[in-house]
Amino acid sequence: MVDVSAFLSTFDQAQSVPIVSAALALDHPYTYETFILVIHQALHFPTMEHALLNPNRRQLNDVEVNDCPRFLSEKLTELLHLIYFPKDNVRLPLSLDGVISYLSVHKPSAEEFRNFHKLNLTYESPIWDPYLTDFSRQEKFTNSK
Repeated sequence: MVDVSAFLSTFDQAQSVPIVSAALALDHPYTYETFILVIHQALHFPTMEHALLNPNRRQLNDVEVNDCPRFLSEKLTELLHLIYFPKDNVRLPLSLDGVISYLSVHKPSAEEFRNFHKLNLTYESPIWDPYLTDFSRQEKFTNSK
């Protein structure tokens, strides 16, 4: 459990938010395969309709996201507007809702969770600490070269 505060002071702090490993099911729109997306160390807000993911978390897990919509790219490639899992060689195309890129997912059934290929969006360990200073130190070192 953690206490969570928003980036705006006008929002109240959420107390005792559970940290969970969560699963979302995705039906691939072109191959019709079902995948289970696993998010470890996720904050669980039962009333929230959308899942949000910090980009640093999936990048640390070697999951690539290209959020440039195809219509904005000068060169069409198979790596546009998708989430790519290099370890599994799986590409999941993103959709657009206005200007927001998203994946259409649903709660997996127990059977889906047991039987379909799992893709980890985030790592299970080490424990995610958003206040860890390692990232800012590494960024300063990289920018000084």
